[in-house]
Amino acid sequence: MKLLPTQSRDELKKLFEPVIELNDGKFRILNQKEELDFLLKQLAVNALFAEDSIKQTSQKGIWQISQFMGTPYATGEKIFSSMLKDHIDPFKIPVINSVYVPFEILETVFDACNEMEVGPILFHVDNTDPMVKGFISFVLAAAVKKRFQAPVLFYYGVAPLPFETTLINWQDIIYFNKLKLPPSEISPIRESLANRDFTQLADDDWKKNILLDSEIWEPFKEEFYTYLCDSFEDGDSNETFQLIKRYLIPTYHKIPFENI
Repeated sequence: MKLLPTQSRDELKKLFEPVIELNDGKFRILNQKEELDFLLKQLAVNALFAEDSIKQTSQKGIWQISQFMGTPYATGEKIFSSMLKDHIDPFKIPVINSVYVPFEILETVFDACNEMEVGPILFHVDNTDPMVKGFISFVLAAAVKKRFQAPVLFYYGVAPLPFETTLINWQDIIYFNKLKLPPSEISPIRESLANRDFTQLADDDWKKNILLDSEIWEPFKEEFYTYLCDSFEDGDSNETFQLIKRYLIPTYHKIPFENI
């Protein structure tokens, strides 16, 4: 199903009503899994593409839901410095570019993280980009939808990382069809990039892929999931979820949305 940005605040209110309850300023999520999952993806699309007031409300909605569900925003510097002091055995930290990454790719990333018990995975964003809150919201919505039960780590590329990293280059994988999908399955995803020089593509060139029908991504997701699981195992980043439990969750403090 293809989602488009919500057009009015009345329409946005109707989306929230079966899922979110606000009573005397207290925020509560009703027990409505299908409605919540639909709301998360719609809010994610709004967080990038809706007009400003709906965009801001959607971003804050995702932020509140992620805090409530135990999947909040965090940065990696504190956890990695603590791990370094304790001489944790080295492993490769997966890093993924979060600029216009399709929701279906993020869903697959969190499915693989849940399966392989991956804790530290970094979502790279640029804090000078005016769209940064939208990109962060997009990732958080996917994490909550897949019930990733830990803070989601973002990396701004400023401070050096004390561990080796491995890049999950989803753009490269799509463009060069590194999963070796049949043309009929990869062509609809690559359509907007056809006959373009990969080295000349900018982040904005990948924007259209976010609004593709979800069904188009199904063959890709299946192969990408296997690729991710193998990559996590090869980099010894599988079974690292306990590091999040040990170093981040006990010391985590909620960060106001306005502070990112």
